[in-house]
Amino acid sequence: MNKNININKLLLSLLTNNGGGVKFVSFTYRSKGSGELARHTVLLNASLENAYKADLEALKELLPTLTKPVDIEACSAIIASVENSLEKGIGNNDAYTQADTWNFPIPSLPLAYDSEKNTWQIRGRSIQKKIFEEGVYKVVKSRPLTLAKKAIEKAIKAKRSTIRSYCVSELKGARIDGETLILD
Repeated sequence: MNKNININKLLLSLLTNNGGGVKFVSFTYRSKGSGELARHTVLLNASLENAYKADLEALKELLPTLTKPVDIEACSAIIASVENSLEKGIGNNDAYTQADTWNFPIPSLPLAYDSEKNTWQIRGRSIQKKIFEEGVYKVVKSRPLTLAKKAIEKAIKAKRSTIRSYCVSELKGARIDGETLILD
């Protein structure tokens, strides 16, 4: 039997049955954009909706303290976007550019398997990253409004920006170390 099929069955079994206490998953991932290679550790089953709600509360508290027009405009735009996502469902925001990113077949599971591409999509709250190979990062010239939005997200320590989705392929093995599922 194909070793990858065994790994796939193991992963589904572990995560479908609450993984026997597995709360984290650790895996090596090469960024498609920059080529960076790193080992990521993510917390499984982090609530994206709760992250949006917490960020919305923080943004609404921050808005009245802002004095610069560009900061007020940026914070207001982020609030409108977060409210739109909460109202229409996360991933269904009118301005959302990655409509299929959060399309997981079993919403309660933090992963999806694509049998045609033999890849796993894993989502969770990024809690650790160890870089093995630096990538080539694009230099981007941003507008003042975009820079203000980034500064505001950083100031509130936006929780929703720590929840990520990763596409992992070519798994060679899996093991459990305490509460962590380690993918090789």
